[in-house]
Order: sequence, then C-alpha cells, then structure tokens
Amino acid sequence: MWFRNKVVTLFDDHDQVRKSDQKARFCAGPSSVIREQNRRLLLNVLALNAATLGIHASTTAASKVFDGEGGSDRYVREAMFGGEFGAFRSCGRHFFDEDSLAYQELSKILKLRKQKIALRRGRQYLRMISGDGQNFGYPVVMGGRMLSIVAWSRHFDDQHLLAALSTDPDGRRETWVDLDARVYALEGG
Repeated sequence: MWFRNKVVTLFDDHDQVRKSDQKARFCAGPSSVIREQNRRLLLNVLALNAATLGIHASTTAASKVFDGEGGSDRYVREAMFGGEFGAFRSCGRHFFDEDSLAYQELSKILKLRKQKIALRRGRQYLRMISGDGQNFGYPVVMGGRMLSIVAWSRHFDDQHLLAALSTDPDGRRETWVDLDARVYALEGG
C-alpha cells in the first residue's frame, strides 16, 4: 500500500533497459500478427495501468501506439509533436489520434478514475475467477501466455469497485468472479 501515491506506474517506457540492444514499442513486434494482437490489447493494458495501484502515467500512453523498433534507443524516442524522426516512419507531425478507440475509451476510464476515489487511493485485491461458477482460482499463465479474464477490486471507505479485463486478444471470454461470498458473472471480449 505504501506505493499507491508514491510510485508512478507505466509500461513499455522509452528507456527499455530490460531489452538490451533490441528496442521495440508495445505496438511494434517481430511479426504483423504480434503487432495486431498488441494493438487489440493496448486499451486493456492502459486500463489496467489506470485502474490499479500507483500514479498512472497517462502522459506516456500516447507513445504506446508508436511503432518504433531497432538496435538503438533512437528508435524508441520518436518525436510526439513533430520533428525529424517520428513514429510510422514519418516526420513533421504529431501522433495523437483523437478519433482512435484507445484514445476515446482511455479518456472515459481516466474520467471515471477522477470521479472514483477508490480507483485512485483504494486498497486493491486480485479476485478469483471461475469458468463454471463452482471451482475458483486465480488466473494462471499456461504455455507462456495468460488467456483469461483478470478481475480485481478497489476499496476505499464505503466505495467498492470491481474491475476486470481480458488478456485474450482473439476471443470472447466469460467468467464468474468471487467477491467475498458474492459471485458475479462477467462477459468480455
């Protein structure tokens, strides 16, 4: 709990220290299939970041749609507001697509975060899920991937919220969520 208002949370920052020499943005990747899957998961990743503990770094969210990749930091430090080197192999323009689904839906999520103190300061609990409503457990990685619905709750004083997202970019998922002896059915795609 100590980090909820002291640690900035983001994913796939431009430093990418963990990737050694080969740098790549979230929406870049080794194949068109991976790039398309990541684009379909982008909103889920941004929503996860906005609805979990920590200070959400929404200012870096726009860079997640960039497609930079290569053997140098240069390829993941694209100009966001125009310049000689930009995303999508271009220059001289900005990259805020205000008509995109990710931009519009993230805007709604951030508005909800602003309205609901539980999303900003509340305690957080991972919730067990079930495919049959009887046998519950936490989502697991199988075969190197987690294709599931992940559910968690946020609590602050008398405000209780349930958040959930799918990690499956290709299929529709349905699950039951255990919330302290109350079970709720969820669908998502």
